[in-house]
Amino acid sequence: TPPARAVADHEIVFKRDTVGRVINGVVVWPQASMREKLGRPSLVSRGILAEESGTLAIGATLALPFEQSQDDSPAACLLDTAFDVDKDGFLVPALER
Repeated sequence: TPPARAVADHEIVFKRDTVGRVINGVVVWPQASMREKLGRPSLVSRGILAEESGTLAIGATLALPFEQSQDDSPAACLLDTAFDVDKDGFLVPALER
């Protein structure tokens, strides 16, 4: 069992000034370009450039329109707003980059 993200008697599921928590197997890369630096596979075939600075979300539970579904791979999409992930797994607006 992984350690708790926050010290509390219960799981923290809501946090003021955030847009939600990263759950259900969704991975959020604050900057898509971090993937290349860490040796992760390219997503160019999905229209996401290796040097992309936008926030990237990848997950099997992401809902995409049927016509955008390519195969059984987890969905990958760039978010319109830049986010960071705080120590408790919540998405917070990114400070200027």
